[in-house]
Amino acid sequence: MKRKTDDRALRIIGGSWRGRQISFADLEDIRPTPNRIRETLFNWLSSVILDARCLELFAGSGILSLEALSRQAKEVMIIDQSPEVIELIQQHLSRIGPHAKATLWCGAAEDWIRNFRHQHHATFDVVFVDPPFDTDVIPIICELLEQCQVLSTGASIYIESRTAARQENLPANWQIHRQRKASHVHYCLCKRMDG
Repeated sequence: MKRKTDDRALRIIGGSWRGRQISFADLEDIRPTPNRIRETLFNWLSSVILDARCLELFAGSGILSLEALSRQAKEVMIIDQSPEVIELIQQHLSRIGPHAKATLWCGAAEDWIRNFRHQHHATFDVVFVDPPFDTDVIPIICELLEQCQVLSTGASIYIESRTAARQENLPANWQIHRQRKASHVHYCLCKRMDG
């Protein structure tokens, strides 16, 4: 079921682009992170977001990357399988942050992670893992992030899901740092230790 057009608008809630409105693609599985959760998340990240290298694996609306850039993240890597999603996020970046350092890639998150070492990227300090709720991909993604050496030591990993994250389902060197629930959304911030 598609949303009504007037339901597809979001506002950036903090940083230099605060108040800027963006729209997101009219696709069924896009579920933007609500304002209240975004505010909590970026409060959690306040000590690490400045100059951070960020990775958003299931961009959807792209709002988490835009919030990170608004708060002076150094750069973001934005990934989504939908060409429509990638094109719309690129339009927003061109309009509100033409000088922002952002790279967009259209394809499966798992494929991008598996090819990470061949792409000569530096590791990431903050990663957003927010896949569609009808998938069961989070444990696979978390293990791949470790196996493929995508994360910096001390990286922060944000996970948003239908069910609460459990420590035993995460890589051994990740610790759940903070965890909350808002309505039907569970969200947590994990910290990575060198493993």
